Amino acid sequence: LIRHGLLHLIPDPNQVQPPLLAHYMKLEEQVVRLLLGQKDLSPTISPFSRLIKPAISLDELVLSGDLQRALAALVMQARKACLPLRLYFHGAHGVGKRRTAEALAGGTGVPLLVVNLLEAFNASSNFELVLKLIFREAWFQDALLYLGNLEALRNDERAIQCLSTALAGSRGIVILSGTQERMPVPMAHRTEMADV
Repeated sequence: LIRHGLLHLIPDPNQVQPPLLAHYMKLEEQVVRLLLGQKDLSPTISPFSRLIKPAISLDELVLSGDLQRALAALVMQARKACLPLRLYFHGAHGVGKRRTAEALAGGTGVPLLVVNLLEAFNASSNFELVLKLIFREAWFQDALLYLGNLEALRNDERAIQCLSTALAGSRGIVILSGTQERMPVPMAHRTEMADV
């Protein structure tokens, strides 16, 4: 629990070198919110994240029927088998990347957690922790995760490594979005990726 950040040990401030038994235990705020049934986002990630209840279907998008069916089948198969899936949507701003992700989430009956990676990266000096909270929130909300503005990380090797590690450890469906034709983040398991 401590290693995964679900439980925190806090030393007694009245002791210089407190032994283990002189520590307080504090449950992670996200876990408390889950146990209390609170459906809104954790305040830690809410400044750069939104939880969307999908209101669009794939039929409403400007995609070929073959592509609509292929995307829907990929996502449904991954959800049913509880397998990780990574999709990369690319193109200029306004081409419908987020709307496509929303339609895929709607087709599976789950919400879409939309995260602006640039804002998430700038929100804290500990990007690794921020990513851990984002991925955990998607899991707790049973949501598809949409990470937008991926190219914002391309010049920071540490941020790219943190994202790569978070993706490799996630068992959920993650849709990454950027403007470049090729995904700027190297992946440990390229077989799990599909460029769209």
